[in-house]
Amino acid sequence: MYTGFAVLIVGPLVPPLGQLLGSVCDANLWAIEYCIAQGQRPWGNHVWSPPPPWWWVAVFYTVFLAWAFLPQWKSRRFWGMTLLISWFAAGLFLSTSPLPNLGTNEQAGLRCTFVAVGHGTSVLVETSDGRNLLYDAGKLGSPVGAARPISALLWSRGITRLDSIVISHADADHFNAVPDLLQRYQVGEILVSPFMFERLDQPAVRTLKDVIDKSQVPVRTITSSDRLQLGDDVDVEILHPTPQGVIGSDNAHSLVVLLQYAGRKVLLPGDLESPGLDHVLAELPIDCDIVMTPHHGSKRSDPRGTVRLEPHTESNS
Repeated sequence: MYTGFAVLIVGPLVPPLGQLLGSVCDANLWAIEYCIAQGQRPWGNHVWSPPPPWWWVAVFYTVFLAWAFLPQWKSRRFWGMTLLISWFAAGLFLSTSPLPNLGTNEQAGLRCTFVAVGHGTSVLVETSDGRNLLYDAGKLGSPVGAARPISALLWSRGITRLDSIVISHADADHFNAVPDLLQRYQVGEILVSPFMFERLDQPAVRTLKDVIDKSQVPVRTITSSDRLQLGDDVDVEILHPTPQGVIGSDNAHSLVVLLQYAGRKVLLPGDLESPGLDHVLAELPIDCDIVMTPHHGSKRSDPRGTVRLEPHTESNS
C-alpha cells in the first residue's frame, strides 16, 4: 500500500524513481497473490457459502464492540472464544442449510432471470418445485468479474446447487465463469453441443475442459432431438444444432433452448447466426413472448431474422 501511494506521489515528479517504486509495488502484489493462491490449495481450509442473515452480522459486531470497549468482558476470554466459535458455526449453518430457500419460490410457475454480467450471457431458470438451470455463464473480460454477479444472484435465492449448466457454444464470454462456479456450487451436469470441444487448441476451451474433467461433473451432449426435464409443467426443448451440424462458425452451432410454460415461450439462442439461424427460423413456430437477442444485439445478430420471431420482449446483454 505504501509503495502504491509513493508511486502516485513521486512518479509524476521523479519518473525514474516512480518506475522503481512501481516495480517494488508490483513485486509486493505478486507476493500477496502467490500467498493467497498457495493458501487456498489445502483441502478444507475454506468454504464457499451464501452470506449469513443481516441480524447475525448485527449481533456479531455488537458483541465484538462490547468485548473491545468493556473491560469486564475482556477477562472472560474462554467464554468469549466459545461464544464466538458457536456464533460462527450458527452463521455457517444458517447460510448453508435449506432454511434460506424458504419463500424464494413461493409463486408458482417459471422464473427466468437475465443476469447483468456486461458483454456476455447468463440466464437463471427456476421452477416452483426448486429445480433450476443456468444457461451460459460468462462475459467479455475477467472470469472473476463474470462469476461475481452470477454468484450474488444464486446466493440471494438461497441456491447452493445447480441442477444443470447449459453452455451454448465455445466463446469465452459464454462460459468463462463456469470454472469459478464449479468451485463454489454443486453442479448436477453440464450440457453442451457435440461441437463444443472441437477447438481444444483455444486456451479458454482447453482450460474449461480440464476444469470440468477435474471436477468430475458429468457432461452430456444434447442436440435438436432432445428435451430436458425441468419440473412437471415446464417444457425445455432443444431446437439447434442438429446432430449433423451446419457449415459455419461456433456461433452458428449455438445451443438454442426454447422454454415453454402455461402457453408462454422464452427463446435462448446464444450467439446464433446464419446458417444456424436460418435453420431455426424455418422450424420454429413464430410468436415467442421473450427472446434473448443473439450475439448480444450486435449487427451480426441479424435483427431482421429476430423480428420474424415476433417477440413481445427482447433482452440484450
